[in-house]
Amino acid sequence: FLKTSCMIRSNLFRLPTYYVAHRRQCLKTKASDLGILATEKMADIVHGLEFHTKRALEESDILIYEILSSEPSERTVLAFDDLSNVLCQVADLAACLRILHPNQQVQEGAGKCCAQLQTFTDSLNVHKGLYNALNGLISRAEVFNKLDDLTRRMAGAFLHDFKINGIHLSNNGRAKTIELHKTISESGHIFMSGASSPVYLPIRDCPGQLSARLPTIESYKVLYSEVDLSNDPDEAIRRLAYTLYNAPHSSLMESLETLIRSRHSLARMVGYTSYAHLQGSTTMLKDPYKVLQFLEELSLLNMPKAVAHVRKLANIKQTLSQEVQSTSVYPWDIGYLTRKAVFEDDHTNPVCPRFLLDTCMDGLNQLFHSLFGVTLQEETAASADNLWHQDVKKIKVIHDREGTLGYILCDLQDRPGKMIENCHFTLRGGKALGGEEYQKPVIAVSCGFSSTSLSLSEVSSLFHEMGHALHSILGRTLYQHVTGTRCSLDFAEIPSSLNELFLTHPKVLATIVRNPSNGLAISDNDIHRIIMRQKFGTSYNLQFQILLSVFDLKLHLGLKSGATPLTLWEEVSKQHSPLPFVPNTAWFLHFGHLNMYGGLYFSYIWAQAVAKIMWEKCFQNEPFSREMGHQYRLKVLACGGEKPSGELIRNFLGFEPSIKDLVEVITES
Repeated sequence: FLKTSCMIRSNLFRLPTYYVAHRRQCLKTKASDLGILATEKMADIVHGLEFHTKRALEESDILIYEILSSEPSERTVLAFDDLSNVLCQVADLAACLRILHPNQQVQEGAGKCCAQLQTFTDSLNVHKGLYNALNGLISRAEVFNKLDDLTRRMAGAFLHDFKINGIHLSNNGRAKTIELHKTISESGHIFMSGASSPVYLPIRDCPGQLSARLPTIESYKVLYSEVDLSNDPDEAIRRLAYTLYNAPHSSLMESLETLIRSRHSLARMVGYTSYAHLQGSTTMLKDPYKVLQFLEELSLLNMPKAVAHVRKLANIKQTLSQEVQSTSVYPWDIGYLTRKAVFEDDHTNPVCPRFLLDTCMDGLNQLFHSLFGVTLQEETAASADNLWHQDVKKIKVIHDREGTLGYILCDLQDRPGKMIENCHFTLRGGKALGGEEYQKPVIAVSCGFSSTSLSLSEVSSLFHEMGHALHSILGRTLYQHVTGTRCSLDFAEIPSSLNELFLTHPKVLATIVRNPSNGLAISDNDIHRIIMRQKFGTSYNLQFQILLSVFDLKLHLGLKSGATPLTLWEEVSKQHSPLPFVPNTAWFLHFGHLNMYGGLYFSYIWAQAVAKIMWEKCFQNEPFSREMGHQYRLKVLACGGEKPSGELIRNFLGFEPSIKDLVEVITES
């Protein structure tokens, strides 16, 4: 499914005969023909990745020649986007396989390809010739002012990429930024891998009461996650599991500190006060201190509600006093007491909110067809590629009138060694190719479901990630560099957050939940009970997200003298958590989003607030409205990042929400 064609119009530039002949040969080859995802032989997959990495670099050389040898014009911007297209298709596939492929040989091969392409991309980001070509276009007013708004915006975006990579620095300075990017990439990968890895406890050091409950691998007891024992009725066990799993492991702490230190150095080198300022420069609020103000106002309004919720849990804990050691509520109690509170009446009305994965996919299909006229069609074993694992499903997205829009590769089941963070990868972005032809996007969605019977929380994660996927599939952009979720992060989370809100409507829930005893539809009363369960603990969950957002933001604003991530975590926890702080624990070391978001984790809360306004104004009364779905696609999803985020929101809602609007809507009961 992966084309390596640079998709340049054939007569845009006059090239030497060698380049023309070579480029035509490039157009003939698809990645699937070479076995990247169409064979079970690991060596062939690695060979395919190596081949297409080499081919992408060769095609990049052609495009660089085209840019450098031509007069600045609109074609300059198109060629920059094609350069991005060539590299992203291979780099993003390699990044996906590096994380999701079960075979270590493929992971290592993909990692080498990632490193090779990252090094090449870093060199392009400080390439004086490319910068001069683009800057030459922007500085020639007689040419630049004749370009349309979109092309000028794209030229500015590419120029911004040069500037934040230190193009204005000396040769030594540019070399230093390349080295910093390399360190950031390597330390970030190490941190991500460690954050999602189990904790191995030497058998001799594992407390006896905990040891009996953990699996053994060689001479170690293995704690895969703090949630493994979060439902144990013995508080001592829950406490041990939490504190041992979240101990401040030195190797993880070192990789995070290296990541944060390198990011801060990079930001200062290229002219920003901090990495949070660099990252925030493309968001709707622009200024990280305005974001901090938003979060603190939100915390001030929400904290009393979160404290009241914890007090309810404390009362439940009090009733279980024979089973517990303390009536104070600690982090290791939240999951256990929540389940006690939510399911305490199940013996009288045993409708447990579990959902079959296939039924949920059918419900998503019904929702997406009602809103957008698209069908999710699973490819049969005969027609689907042999992907990186037998559990991966290849979904073709077909529009009633437009035909096939793209593909979603669903890797939803957990397996040994798989990174369990829910995420998605844009393996191929959408892009106009001229005329009626459009480069069909390919999106990979990954979750870590332990079975095909899902909890309501897991269903919410599925809807979230499929919201991301559909954002890219329904995009119709001229440039792939800004297609789908390739927009500002605070905006990219809005469609996925909105997709989750459909689960709060009885009509949508009725399409995905069945009676566990007979498979039939459940009653309206039981649907209502599920909706009420969704609302339980929302204030606490929001407060925890505020805590994580403030920590992430302050970490990337720069640590004060003498401070460490651990001391910052304690400080922020005491300010923004309704629970007692637990000394000598570092929950954040298992929070991989610190690497992926880097100062922008607040985007989740911001997007949830905007999405809730969209939901209440446009979908709450009729969640299956084709007319509203059409407007949503036309004014939001189709645009990707080709227009400013605030403008897209304003065009769809008719107004741009204020911070006061957002704070109020997300804290309302």
